[in-house]
Amino acid sequence: MPDPIQLTVSLAKVVSFAMHQANVPVVGELRLRNDSDENIDGLTVELTCEPPVIATRRWTFDRIRKQSEVTPSDRTVTLDGGLLDKLTERMRATVTVRVMQGQTILDSVTEEVIALSRHEWGGSISTPELLCQ
Repeated sequence: MPDPIQLTVSLAKVVSFAMHQANVPVVGELRLRNDSDENIDGLTVELTCEPPVIATRRWTFDRIRKQSEVTPSDRTVTLDGGLLDKLTERMRATVTVRVMQGQTILDSVTEEVIALSRHEWGGSISTPELLCQ
């Protein structure tokens, strides 16, 4: 039987001090799908990053109805501008997003993000938003 909760996450592949300053979104998509035939109550979604270029963020969901999906309206996460400002070379960071019911992990996604040094730019492919601001 498949897991009742399925997590879908889409993150920026790179983060930078310029993205912090321009408030460019890091989380493009965050969606939970309940494929079971029962409502699921009391879920928490937690995003963590190591090293912590992105601050930990939590979303809570009181209930996800059976055979439905939800997405938080506010997917904003905070970049550590101080850390990004001090980088002299790019750095890899691991972002983990977990769906938990109490202490039980129901699903998780782990992705790698590249934190660019202050003098690097991700280019128009990874951060086109900076061209418009």
